[in-house]
Amino acid sequence: MRTRFTLFVLLILASSSLQAQELYLRLQGSLTTPATSGIVEVSQITDSTGYTRQHNVVTTLGGGLLFGIDAGYQFSENFAAELGFQYLASNRILAKETIVPSLIIAAHTYTRMGQATLGIALNTGGTGLRGFTRMGALLPIFGATFIEAKFILSPPFTPSNTLSKTRNDGKFSIGWYGGMGVEYPLGDKIRISAEVSFNYLRVKTNTQTILERKDLNTGEDLTANLTTSEREIIYLDEINSNSNNRELNSGNFDIDKPEELLAYTSNYSNAGLRIGIAFSLFKK
Repeated sequence: MRTRFTLFVLLILASSSLQAQELYLRLQGSLTTPATSGIVEVSQITDSTGYTRQHNVVTTLGGGLLFGIDAGYQFSENFAAELGFQYLASNRILAKETIVPSLIIAAHTYTRMGQATLGIALNTGGTGLRGFTRMGALLPIFGATFIEAKFILSPPFTPSNTLSKTRNDGKFSIGWYGGMGVEYPLGDKIRISAEVSFNYLRVKTNTQTILERKDLNTGEDLTANLTTSEREIIYLDEINSNSNNRELNSGNFDIDKPEELLAYTSNYSNAGLRIGIAFSLFKK
């Protein structure tokens, strides 16, 4: 597949003159929808009679608002290279819910992420309406996923109402993007575009830190009362009986060190319709 794609690009290059045609800047915005499946959690609701209902909650963090800016260099009428940046502000979604007698847990999650993009753009050329396709790699460069969870306990437990805010940081990951669309010139220097786009990105969790734990009844900050193992988690691809894990190494578990748990992968893939405007900075 990669060989065919390379040959296709070489054919485009060979069929057109490789002299600089244009340097442009494109601004885009999109309301995205999640694409591909994510983490599946089981939520449970049990009433006072003992009747229990369970359902799956699929966590995908790609849906939300996506804003981007691309700088493109038009090598020929049909071929350009692009370097860009996009920012994802995902929707706040339900990640887990447990409602049983004496215990309620409700966790919501969202992400804020900046991504660098590097790719190519091919277009049909011409001076009027023209079609184009874009593809390339995307690389998260900053941001994190946040979880806000409420814990409500009632008798026979000690009554409490607690809010916990957590930050998850991911390992180095590379995804890809692609899109097809049309653009139309409004003048010599400005073009508008509409593009159906798709981003594929999955990120493995690296660390987790509790930013705040608060008693909602009294307003007291409980974060300082947490041990290091309660406040911090390091995610690994493999853990064993020597790891700092409560279950596998209970006899030597060190509360003054971060707990070690198995890493999991979160899904940030999305699809959407991007509306953009491009400005020609230099045109031959």
